[in-house]
Amino acid sequence: MLARLAIVQGKIIRKYQGYRFMHSALIDYWQSLPKTTRAAMALLIACLIWSGWWVLNRHSIQNGMNPYDIMAIRLGVAGMAMLPILLRMGLGTTWPRAIILGLVGGLCNSLLAIYGVKFAPASHGAALMPGVGPIFTALLAWLILDESLPTKRWLGIIVVISGAFLIGVENFANAQPDQWLGHLMFIGSSLCWAFYIVGMRLWAVGPWQGAAMAAVFGMIIYVPLYSILGGSLEGYSVTQLAVQGLYQGIITSVIAFSLFNYALGVFGAAGTGAAGASIPVFTTLLGIILLGEYPSWIVVAGMLTVIAGLPLAIGLVGAAKTPAIADQPKKLGTRYDTSA
Repeated sequence: MLARLAIVQGKIIRKYQGYRFMHSALIDYWQSLPKTTRAAMALLIACLIWSGWWVLNRHSIQNGMNPYDIMAIRLGVAGMAMLPILLRMGLGTTWPRAIILGLVGGLCNSLLAIYGVKFAPASHGAALMPGVGPIFTALLAWLILDESLPTKRWLGIIVVISGAFLIGVENFANAQPDQWLGHLMFIGSSLCWAFYIVGMRLWAVGPWQGAAMAAVFGMIIYVPLYSILGGSLEGYSVTQLAVQGLYQGIITSVIAFSLFNYALGVFGAAGTGAAGASIPVFTTLLGIILLGEYPSWIVVAGMLTVIAGLPLAIGLVGAAKTPAIADQPKKLGTRYDTSA
């Protein structure tokens, strides 16, 4: 018996050592990459996650889930997950600024996007928001941050926005009369997100702190109101709650937010905001893989346009300096550390 236990113990130790070696190797590889490459990878993963978020929202609402319930699950799980991080790291800014970031980035942005799906198809939001979002972000970054971009990057942003609208043009061909309410909510969500991006840069908030503020303050404000107004999750299965909690609360609100905020410190507000136009590209690809929905040639043309303009828009190519140096706004503080 003791011999068998020793053999099992040896196997466990070897596996643990192997995992530690693999983990160490991955960290070494990540740190060896240029900062812009790491930021581009983080931004790509974040946009892919948010593409899946649209698909999940559409599927959930079509199968009877209430947008208010989805929001409660998202903010409740994300807020509880990020609360220890916020308590440990601190706000990194003043309370009024933290509350503003939490409202626009965590509550208003998500609530408008999710509730807009009740009035207009999710495909409209997945196309409209990435189209208008970069416009809002670029204008606010220019007005508030004095974030000046070279002509090539403005050209890239224009190309990316054009591609996003090409992807979404078919979705609006048969729009119903009441869908304008959903469209206004999608536009409002984009404006909130643009304020969150610019606020993160203006007040020099770190990636994890920014994600924690959006989750924790959103939870503190929304969940009590949801309960007082009679909201309940009793009608849902354990599987539904688990899927929503994992994807909405952890993958979308924690992982994607943190990755996006990391890229924000490298590429600047305008460039990072423009990358949101890749979301309808990924959403279309997910539709092909998961649903067998093949796009028309107009959508394919829009996807190729976004892909072509994105490297210019975020500053991966065509810039005289690396984005981490060239795009530091004059009002940016020194606390936003993206060296890791």
